[in-house]
Parts: sequence; structure tokens; C-alpha cells
Amino acid sequence: EYMGNKRKRIDETTITTAITTGNEEQKNLVICKMCKQQMGNLSSTRIPKILPCLNIICSSCLSDGKIDCEICLEEHKFDINKLLNDYEIIQIIESISSHSDIFNCDFCE
Repeated sequence: EYMGNKRKRIDETTITTAITTGNEEQKNLVICKMCKQQMGNLSSTRIPKILPCLNIICSSCLSDGKIDCEICLEEHKFDINKLLNDYEIIQIIESISSHSDIFNCDFCE
């Protein structure tokens, strides 16, 4: 979640609510805003990375060393190895994975 240019910490209640209720807004926390795919944990190819603008994009979208952020509309150049992982999002992803039956679509159920 964001407040202006400052990143707001995702609290434990938000994580718990996302897991137990499958709230659409909270599930969207784990979706990359660029490719619209679910981000993954540290062993995946879609690790949530924090851009200089504090927006979160999966590592698959960051392969060429620069990106036009579709959220803040700024161009960012970076060394992907120096971008920080978003461990809060990773924690949500890992929690969702352990409760994956909650996040099935109506068709799958």
C-alpha cells in the first residue's frame, strides 16, 4: 500500500485478512502491476522488487536494466542485483501458498 511517495508498512492484520477472507484488494498486493502475474517467493522468477519510486514490480519485468514504471510514469535505470526484495510481499505470498484453497476461483471450486 502507498501513501504519496512513502511506502506504508503492511501489517499482520492485512496479511491475516488476505489469507482468511481472500479479499480481492489484498490479493492484488501479490500481483505485479506491470505484467499482471502473481509474484513469487525467493525461489521463483517473479521475486517482488522495490523500485526507486517505492513501487513493487516482479523481477521478470526488470530484466533489461531500465523500466518505465506504469504506476508513477517515471523511467528508472537500475542494477537488478542492487534492488531490494520486498519481504513483506514475499511473506504474504508464502502465507497464501500455505492456504491456497482459499484463493481458487469459483470455476475451479
